Amino acid sequence: MRLLRVPRRLLLPALLVAGLSFTAGVVLLGGRSGPPGLLVEAVVGDVRRTSPLATLTTEAEGDVVALVFAGLMRPGPDGMPEADLAESWEVTPDGLTYTFRLRPGLVWHDGVALTTSDVAFTIEQIQAPDFNGPSALSTAWAGVQVFAADPRTVLFHLVEPSAEFLSRVSIGLVPRHLGSEMSGHGFNIPAFERQPVGAGPYRVRAVEDGRVRLERFERYAHGAPHIRRIELRLARDAAEQARLLAQGDADAALLGEAPTEAEGRVAERRDLRAISLTRSAYTLVYFNLHLAPLDDLATRRALAAALDRPALTSIVGRGLPGSTPFVPGTWAEMPPGGAPSDASVMLETAGWRMEGDGVRRKNGQALTLEVATNDEPARRALAEAVAAQWRRRGAQVTVTALPANVLVQERLRRGAYQAALYGWDSGLDPDPYPGWHSTQTGGRGANIAGFQDREADTLLEAARTTLDVGERRELYALFTARFSGQAASAVLYYPQRPYVLPARLRGFTPGMLFTPGSRFRDVHLWQLG
Repeated sequence: MRLLRVPRRLLLPALLVAGLSFTAGVVLLGGRSGPPGLLVEAVVGDVRRTSPLATLTTEAEGDVVALVFAGLMRPGPDGMPEADLAESWEVTPDGLTYTFRLRPGLVWHDGVALTTSDVAFTIEQIQAPDFNGPSALSTAWAGVQVFAADPRTVLFHLVEPSAEFLSRVSIGLVPRHLGSEMSGHGFNIPAFERQPVGAGPYRVRAVEDGRVRLERFERYAHGAPHIRRIELRLARDAAEQARLLAQGDADAALLGEAPTEAEGRVAERRDLRAISLTRSAYTLVYFNLHLAPLDDLATRRALAAALDRPALTSIVGRGLPGSTPFVPGTWAEMPPGGAPSDASVMLETAGWRMEGDGVRRKNGQALTLEVATNDEPARRALAEAVAAQWRRRGAQVTVTALPANVLVQERLRRGAYQAALYGWDSGLDPDPYPGWHSTQTGGRGANIAGFQDREADTLLEAARTTLDVGERRELYALFTARFSGQAASAVLYYPQRPYVLPARLRGFTPGMLFTPGSRFRDVHLWQLG
């Protein structure tokens, strides 16, 4: 289940006073330049696990993995899979067998040749009975057969066609010859993860107290990176991350979705710029389609139309107003809906008459709603704003904030709610099947709205098996029309995060944040002018 929490919301008065903002364009900030050939980035969290097969617990760990490891494929800026260590690939007409050809001359960071034996070894680790990494990873690779035909040719045989398989093989590869160092005992970190060896653009020189030092890998498959060294400075939290930037102890940082007070000082550095990157995620109001009054289509449509998405997004601080379950900037992006309808007229048409006390009623029953959410201040504030917009239309609305685990386990999974404010992570592939197909209802999956629509099911089933991207887009356009027409739920916004970089850095190409480490997709092309 890919439900997300929204982080804390704080204000950013210093930047607002200075007239600065983080947008899709570039914002010049101000300060000192680091030494040539070295990029120092402030990241949040400690670094203990550094394997692409491990359960990572901090963004800093994910950043190390993104810089050190590489897979057969990688997501492009919009999520479309691109060749990474693979030189080429082909698939049989039935969509069940993929053949990948490795680039010639691939080597690991320690100089040992990288072959298809390493590819097979990586998948063997994931499929092993004692695999203790992410359960989603082992589920994704269940039943897939791997054959190393020769040192450069590897075949995968699938149980059924999968439109997202090329995204699946973006998993970082690990070396077979170091397999004996990958097992840990108890709470001990495996030796391999204390000095990881990958085939990515940078290799680890040292993991020290408060920092990770990396140097470029001269034999990287896409060419040696221009920047010789990268140092990740480990911050305890977002406030310390901002302080490292403001003090000149770091020259880059991926800031959070919620502004912090400490970011105000970053504006004093005029050698920095910030670029807003959109996450592959969205926050929405789930409608429970099986409880009154949201079991009525006309009522759902009216309440969805009553939501002012731009105003709600401004409360969050960083994001794009939402409309569809496909995130802008991805290859599956869908155009927003047409002009908003008059929600008050729609409520009248649905039978909800406004009475003298300012409350709408139908057959003597007031239009009453509860909005459930988790008990973070930012989430509560957004839920209260949603409630206020519905109250202005004559609904009686209360907000219930609960601990996240209680909200998910006792309310969302059990369908014990009317409306719920929560989030969804779309991942590398935009397939909405897990969240909206009929088979995923009733605790069997993540369709907590209880959306059941035969036409939508047919579209989702076809979209996750066809290998024709154009056809997938068409199917998703039809699904979006069905999703909106049935008012399955209301997408509010798509979260964004500002990436602060040295103004002198060249070669950075903005793209989607499928993970925080996605920003390093073309790090080998970056140059410090």
